[in-house]
Amino acid sequence: MMPIYELAAHQRANEIAQFVEPKTRILDLGTGHGALAHVLKKKLSADVVGIDVRDGRKWDIDFLVFDGENLPFGDKSFDSTVIVFVLHHASNFRKLLHEAARVTRGAIVIYEDTPANAFERKLCAAHGASFNKTFGIKNGTTFLSEEEWLREFNAVNFSVVSNKSAGPANPIYMTRRRMFVVTPRE
Repeated sequence: MMPIYELAAHQRANEIAQFVEPKTRILDLGTGHGALAHVLKKKLSADVVGIDVRDGRKWDIDFLVFDGENLPFGDKSFDSTVIVFVLHHASNFRKLLHEAARVTRGAIVIYEDTPANAFERKLCAAHGASFNKTFGIKNGTTFLSEEEWLREFNAVNFSVVSNKSAGPANPIYMTRRRMFVVTPRE
């Protein structure tokens, strides 16, 4: 039986494949256990590099640990970057977005929880605190609504190529989730 993380990774990889070319170089920023990098490598015959603030890999992938803000790659080193439910954990998500733009030639695919009301914000805050405690992350979390993310993308000079619901809904963690595909404006 396939682990739950790998099932979710297959779903995400199918969505990402609509915006990312096969046989290219992909950065999985905030790779976590590495399931998505593993699946993207197989599905797209891609060169995928995972990077995170700690090594939590459960899959054998190309991987680096970084400081959470400064990506240790040259300019335009990757054809695309995926950032899946990571930005809300970043100590400085704006700097991380700038770094992603710096190292990426094409699309940046971003998944985020996007709470739309007080109840969803409380769920997200509880999730963020629990996740950060479990994984020893010292900084707080920043959960933004869809509209707030769109303003942030504009502020860091991104064009939004796609913005859609990132379903299916989770019956336990009931908050809105979005998949944003952005490209840096020249």
